[in-house]
Amino acid sequence: MMRKIMSSGVFDVLNVGHINILTQAKKMGDYLVVGIQSDESVLEQKGRYPILNIEERKAQIGALTFVDEIIEYHDVDQRRLWDRVMPDAIVQGEDYLQSADRTKALEYFEANGVELHLFPRTPGISSTEIKKRILRNSLKDPEHLRNIKLLPVKDLCLYEEYDKHKVPVLMGKIKTEGVLKNPISVGVMNGRYIVVDGVNRLEAVKRLGCNYITALTLPYNDIDLTNNIHFLYKGRRTRLSEFTSTRGQKIEFKKRTHAEIYDLISRAEMIPNGETWHRPPYHVINFEVSVRDLTKGVDIDER
Repeated sequence: MMRKIMSSGVFDVLNVGHINILTQAKKMGDYLVVGIQSDESVLEQKGRYPILNIEERKAQIGALTFVDEIIEYHDVDQRRLWDRVMPDAIVQGEDYLQSADRTKALEYFEANGVELHLFPRTPGISSTEIKKRILRNSLKDPEHLRNIKLLPVKDLCLYEEYDKHKVPVLMGKIKTEGVLKNPISVGVMNGRYIVVDGVNRLEAVKRLGCNYITALTLPYNDIDLTNNIHFLYKGRRTRLSEFTSTRGQKIEFKKRTHAEIYDLISRAEMIPNGETWHRPPYHVINFEVSVRDLTKGVDIDER
């Protein structure tokens, strides 16, 4: 009789830890089923989307030839999924019982004769650790830091209005801390500096009397541009670009091109805040410059 084994999880940024657990799971039976949590379910559970979308994560696991079946699941409570698969054994990492309340799961296993096997995680490696390594390397990359410039605020071109509710909050934060921590992102095109991310920070430092602002400068066409999507839920508006929940009324805006944005700037026209979503190839964060230095201008090349 075929023995069916199942393991499940997010499997974001496939690593040797995932592979070790899945290979051990395969050795326990004849047929290995891997459940992969959907993007929306990860967002609902963790408050953010995974780095890789569901199709990319399916492709990763599908490339493992010893995996016999892949199932996408949406409910954190997997009992209905187990009813469908009918596994003989469930295989998870050793922190499975500590990572959430597993009372109902354990009751299910006992009632249905399903074995639970917990394997040690591979030391020093996880999706979270990989993400931290990428962030650390990105922040230290000299090539990235060389693209941070101190630009006069009067030279910056805007096509998007600022958010009148967010600017006062940012002003208070910057004034209290005495520094601007994160550079804005600027696209360079035909000698113009186009603010593509950070219009609210820019307005905040302007109101604080600053004449300059730190900016990550990139060729405008190297910055991915798409339309933003807002969600209106219980009177609160949130944005897809801010890793929001997808609950509520969906409001999708027009998709514009780089040329259309440049044309808006040339005609000195503005669009409402948050309708577009520029995605630079990387970000630099925690590059602190004092409000005093932003007021008088300093040489940041030695940082």
